[in-house]
Amino acid sequence: MKLPPLINTLANSALETQLRIAIRLDPFWREQLAELDGLHLYIELIDLGFKRVIQLGPKDVHCLAPFTQANVKIITRSPFLKCLKEPTQTQQAIEEGHIQLMGEAEAIESLLHFIRCHHADWETQLAQVMPDPLAYQLNRVTQLAVDHLQQAQQNVRDSYHFWRRDQTASQ
Repeated sequence: MKLPPLINTLANSALETQLRIAIRLDPFWREQLAELDGLHLYIELIDLGFKRVIQLGPKDVHCLAPFTQANVKIITRSPFLKCLKEPTQTQQAIEEGHIQLMGEAEAIESLLHFIRCHHADWETQLAQVMPDPLAYQLNRVTQLAVDHLQQAQQNVRDSYHFWRRDQTASQ
């Protein structure tokens, strides 16, 4: 399912903003970005219709068009991103076809090291800049919104496939 250009642009902007906030709030991310300087990560989230190249710099990130050259490519569904945190889960997800991970071996290893060394605890990060109850609520609402978006997309896909089967059967 392809996202309309405006929604795609807004999604790109929102992702870039969230990445920059995380980097500003967490010194670990800033230190690690220096090690990943110049890495171009292509990420495709099939379930959200999201495709972007994320350019990692020494102090910042930029989201680029999906056709930009990349050192590492990750193609998956958003729930499987968490499998990248553990080597055994990563391997299992790759073997089962849930994650496609391609690119330069050294770049992949650096990226996975970065992911595995840091846990993005958004609630804690938000609590540093706002009251704890508000941080909890914002984190929870964000997670619920993502869950509902994924469910809505699945419902649309299911309805479309049902309609197509019905149209095919009636002909």
